[in-house]
Amino acid sequence: MSSDTSSNQPLYQNPALLILAASIGGFLCTVSFTILITLAWPFGSDVEQVFAGGMLFFVLWSGLFYWIIRSRAGKKAWWRVLVFLVPVAIIDVALLVLGNT
Repeated sequence: MSSDTSSNQPLYQNPALLILAASIGGFLCTVSFTILITLAWPFGSDVEQVFAGGMLFFVLWSGLFYWIIRSRAGKKAWWRVLVFLVPVAIIDVALLVLGNT
């Protein structure tokens, strides 16, 4: 019988968690940061603000993907997502509630 080493791994070391954290978590972080750039961009019209936020989308997502997937375990990968996502999401909510003045 051949032994499957992936079934012996604890859940938090499962490579699928790294891939999910990197793709979905990285995407959520990137969307949140894009909203932040769009809301906080001080120059130009609304169209230019949206363009400025969207311009860095792929570069930021690919950088976050690489940073998250380089984690040693799925638990650490999701921790990296939260470290980036929580502060940016709080700023997003504050800018949306207080308005863009």
